[in-house]
Parts: sequence; structure tokens; C-alpha cells
Amino acid sequence: MQIRNPNIRFAEYADAEIIRHMMEIAVSRLPSRDWYLDDNIDYISRHTGGPEGYTLIWQDGCRSAAFLLIHHPGLSEENLGRYLSLPDEELPAVSHMESACVLPEYQGRHILSQLLSEAALLEKGRGCRYLMATIHPDNLFSKNSHLRCGFEELMTVRKYGDWMRTIMVKRL
Repeated sequence: MQIRNPNIRFAEYADAEIIRHMMEIAVSRLPSRDWYLDDNIDYISRHTGGPEGYTLIWQDGCRSAAFLLIHHPGLSEENLGRYLSLPDEELPAVSHMESACVLPEYQGRHILSQLLSEAALLEKGRGCRYLMATIHPDNLFSKNSHLRCGFEELMTVRKYGDWMRTIMVKRL
């Protein structure tokens, strides 16, 4: 898999702490705690390349300023493709655009859209046919970034315990 955007790179295992720190900043600045579900360091580390997925980092010179974690759910019960009523044999063609964050001083530059677009190219190259995400219904920043990249709103449901989430899908 080759990245085309010169500001984006694949996260490495050593980046897990930086990604976790960006999540903490994101959570601290949101109007409501239920807008963002942060991941633990183990989950982040498992997404620095490998069968579960990977993470893209947007760099400003040497500074990591944003990230997007991509998860490959396979046949798991959590696969969002089940909301599309996909048969089991199609579920491996679903990728989740999971946690994302853009540091406050970099917001407004469409960096999340750049990360989502790069992920779409990478995932299409590996045979993915559906990109899916969940977003808090009031998080218009994230929702608009996804819409700009061709995602559509599928439905709003309670997920992850009792948190309201809009499920987004992009067909590749």
C-alpha cells in the first residue's frame, strides 16, 4: 500500500502514545463527553500495522497533527456492514474509519477529509468495497468531513452501550 499525500504517513508502534495524547486533547475540548469514544493504548497499538488495521498520521513537518485509525472488522459481530444486511461472505470487504482527531490549531484545513480520502484509496486497493464509520449525531465537524468525502448517512442508532451514533457508509 502506497500513500499519495506527502503529509500523510503510516503510524508505527512508537506513535501509539502520541495518538493517545491527541485523543485526550480531543476529548478535553468537546462540548459533550459522548461525542468521542477514545481508545486505550493497547487498541491503538494493534492498529499500527497488522491484520486488525492501521493508522494514518497527518504530519506538519516533524509534528504529528492528526490521525485516522482504520479497523478491519472481518466477520466480527461489531462489523458495521451488518447494518447494510451484507451476507457473511461480504463482511470482510468492510473497513471501519474509527477514531480520528485533528489538533485544535490545525482544524479548518480539511485534514480529516485528506485522511479519509487517502484511506479510501488504500482500502479500495486492498479490495474493500465499503467504508463505514460512526459519528455522534451532533458532531457536525466530523459528519461534514465524511459527507465531503462521499459518505452517506445510513441511520442513527444506540451503540457502544447507550451512545447515540449516526452510521455513515461510502461504497467504493
